[in-house]
Amino acid sequence: MNVTNACCRTGFPLRSKPATNAGVRASLERFLVIQSYGVHWHIDRVFWGRPGTLLGAASRSPKARPVDFRYQRGIYALYADYELVYVGQTGAKNDRLFNRLKCHKQDHLSERWNRFSWFGTQWVTTAGNLFSGYRTCQSKHRGYIKCP
Repeated sequence: MNVTNACCRTGFPLRSKPATNAGVRASLERFLVIQSYGVHWHIDRVFWGRPGTLLGAASRSPKARPVDFRYQRGIYALYADYELVYVGQTGAKNDRLFNRLKCHKQDHLSERWNRFSWFGTQWVTTAGNLFSGYRTCQSKHRGYIKCP
C-alpha cells in the first residue's frame, strides 16, 4: 500500500512511503475508512436473481478466490457509461450494497445507469469473506470508536 501525504479520518498521520514491516502496515490499514472497492462494474456482470451476488476478487492475482461483496457497507456511485448519475450510501441491516443497487434497477434511476463503483468499509478476511465483527470501545474524548 502506498499512501502519500494523507491523514486518516481519526487524525493519525500515515507514512509518506510504503510500510515495510507487516505489523506496522496492518496498524496503519486499521485506521483507513475505505477497506475495499470496486470501480466501474457493469450491471450485466451481476447476478440479480436470488440470492444475488456481487463477485469480485480481493487482488489482481490469477489465483485470487472470488469474494461476494453484496453485503458490503459504504458508498456507491451509479454511472451512465462513465458519466456520474447518482451517489448513494449503504447502511445497516438489509440496507447493504446489493439491495441498494437492486432497488435502483426498479426506481426512477433504472434506465439512467449501466455501471457502478463502490467503496466499502468492510475488509476481506484471509478466508475470502467480508469482515463484519466490529467491536466498539468507549473513549472519554472521542465517544465510540472502532477497536483494533
